[in-house]
Amino acid sequence: MYLWSTKGLIKELRDGSLDQKEKVKYFVVFLLMYNVGFELSLFAQENYSIDDLTSFVVNTVIMVVAIYLCFRINRDGDDVEFIDRFVCLGLPITIRFICSLFAILIGLSLLSIFFGDSFNPWAEEDSLLVVVEGVAVEILFYWRIGVAIKLTSHPQNDRIA
Repeated sequence: MYLWSTKGLIKELRDGSLDQKEKVKYFVVFLLMYNVGFELSLFAQENYSIDDLTSFVVNTVIMVVAIYLCFRINRDGDDVEFIDRFVCLGLPITIRFICSLFAILIGLSLLSIFFGDSFNPWAEEDSLLVVVEGVAVEILFYWRIGVAIKLTSHPQNDRIA
């Protein structure tokens, strides 16, 4: 893995000798570095808590494990274009998740307006609830990407999501 010089990497990418497994390593390290960099910017804030750190660690572990599992699903299929599939399929899935979560938040806000805070799970800050909800959404998100990758990489599947 080239971490500083790009000459060898450019050559391998040009001649097609960099295999899927190596590309996934680059992908995971890139995402880890991005996540850590983002988290460090939050860590500098005064109100950063142990719950925030716990959430970061749990979400990072889920991300790495999920990418690995999605890679295996793709490998067990036709074993080509994993990163292309992950990124391209991830975009519409992300948009669907954002729209769904936005609709849920609007619904909860309306219920909260009409019926008070008893319908608002975030009325009293319970950081454990927020972490659990975040983990559930993240697992569901990666599961959905895994299903889409399986449908793409296993041509014998005639069911399209």
